[in-house]
Amino acid sequence: QQALAMINSELALQQGRLLARRLVVTPMDDPAFVEAAFRQVLARVPSSAERAASLEFLVRQGAVFAGAKPAELAVDPKVVSVAPSTDPAQRARESLVQALFSHTDFLTIR
Repeated sequence: QQALAMINSELALQQGRLLARRLVVTPMDDPAFVEAAFRQVLARVPSSAERAASLEFLVRQGAVFAGAKPAELAVDPKVVSVAPSTDPAQRARESLVQALFSHTDFLTIR
């Protein structure tokens, strides 16, 4: 239930976008971004399986965003206070951070 609440949370969506933007203040490739995102959100490095899945996610999401029509990616500025990036690769990174917010290690207090 927590993961579902986070996926639908406007606050989590906004913070995911802002964090992804903050992480790329210094230009980095996708593997470095994945590691930085895991460190920032989960306070650990990704496992090799998580790294591979995250990199594949970035490629696939980037392709989806690159192939979409602008109208399909548009958001209502009245509803969203932090608009998603118009760059397909950066928007994919924003989506990855949002997904990490729903990771069990982020939602579970140990």
